Amino acid sequence: MAARKARTPSASPGVIVYVLVVAAAAMGLGGAVLVPTGPPAVGPTVLFVAMGMVSFNLRVPDVGSRVTISFLSVVLLASGVIIGPFGAWLVGVTAVLSGLRRAGHWYQGVYNMAMFGLVGALGGLTYRLLGGAVEVGSLSGVAAIGLRVGLPLLVADVVLCVSNAVLLAAVMRIDQGHPFTHMVRQMLATTGPSYIGYGVISFLFVVLWYPAHVGPVSALFIFAPLLVARWGFIQYVDEMRSHQRTVDTLVTALGTKDPQAVERSRHAALLAEWISEELGLSAPQVATAQHVALLHRLGELGVDPATTGSMDAPPDHWRAQDDAPHREAEARLGARMIEGIEFLEPAGPGIEHQHDAYDGREGSLAGPEIPVSARIVAVATAFETLTRRLLDGDEAVRRIRAESGGRFDPDVVDALQTALQRHPWPPAVQVEQQGAPA
Repeated sequence: MAARKARTPSASPGVIVYVLVVAAAAMGLGGAVLVPTGPPAVGPTVLFVAMGMVSFNLRVPDVGSRVTISFLSVVLLASGVIIGPFGAWLVGVTAVLSGLRRAGHWYQGVYNMAMFGLVGALGGLTYRLLGGAVEVGSLSGVAAIGLRVGLPLLVADVVLCVSNAVLLAAVMRIDQGHPFTHMVRQMLATTGPSYIGYGVISFLFVVLWYPAHVGPVSALFIFAPLLVARWGFIQYVDEMRSHQRTVDTLVTALGTKDPQAVERSRHAALLAEWISEELGLSAPQVATAQHVALLHRLGELGVDPATTGSMDAPPDHWRAQDDAPHREAEARLGARMIEGIEFLEPAGPGIEHQHDAYDGREGSLAGPEIPVSARIVAVATAFETLTRRLLDGDEAVRRIRAESGGRFDPDVVDALQTALQRHPWPPAVQVEQQGAPA
């Protein structure tokens, strides 16, 4: 499951209270599902507990991809059918035990044990409440298996996904102030596609266990392909980290000319990410907008230091064109500097056309012809520049909106305003990449 460890460097009283409440809820739900269903069979329970522990330690690092691999999700869903809600609760709680030494603080371990136990029990309970078959081996026929196992398991899968997102969004809201609704939406968008696969694999696990009469050996048939997929995903993670190091090196190089350039570029990239999400762009498009924002001043490395400094000009210069040729030349140079770096090639047009005015009064392109990444970064860098000059956010948005339809894309301006209603600015605490899926 894409349940991610909440990374809290220090515990606020609110976080401690929340962890204790979640732990109490987990204990209560565990007892509640044990009473009507009774303890599960020992043999299958031991197997699933062992698989849960192994799964927790086979987590794949998360690099922001919309696809993650999580063995524990499959184990929890299948255990809810095969050993019942209490069995799934037990698997969730014990899965974390093998990784307690790696937990930074006691409350992180308690929180993760409680969270996995809660979502496991909720999934198993949902399956039972929807009439999911308890004696799956007695079913015969595709229709019966689909209606009595497949459909309830699908709904249980959705419950796991939503409950996981809600629990994590709540702790991030309490600890770091991130908007609750936005975080739920973001996590569902990130983990939702993965849960479809988890549900299908869990269904196959159950079918192999009972109707196909493979029993516990079915774990081998399920885990072997997942291990291959995990290996492939780790190669992808390593490649993404290599890409990130390349971008970081280029951004850091900007700091040799302007010490503030690194922080400003990262702030612009954060804004570009928020705006892109509000526009509903795909994951590759969001990544491209972030790269353009991070590297939008790259061309300054190839020009005389005495002539730099106008790339992020204040509003009075947005309407003046005396330095337009200079800024456009720097942008073209920046685009040329990343030629040959394959993963950055989509960012080239955005860097080159970042100064093109939406109404066509400046630059070679106009309107929708301008790459969307360039239109996003134009607004993001303008807002970053204005707020860096000690204007408050509302006044900065007002000045940018005055150029909506002129220099700036109206849709992007609207997206900026909506994003700022969801996120605090300036970002006192950077949005840290969430923990690895477990």
